[in-house]
Amino acid sequence: MKRKKEKPRKEEFDWSKVREEPFIIAVILFTEVICALSQVIVGLLFDDICSVLFRRVRKKKPD
Repeated sequence: MKRKKEKPRKEEFDWSKVREEPFIIAVILFTEVICALSQVIVGLLFDDICSVLFRRVRKKKPD
């Protein structure tokens, strides 16, 4: 039988060395907020455009 090769243990990551972590979290949150706001704005614009289009379609129908 062959013996399995022992994998070298990975050293635990030292989070104290990472100083950019709060900056990265701030950037991610900022982009999330911008994406949410853009989705709301696009939704409102789409709703307005659809309402204008449907008004025109309703006016063109003969009674």
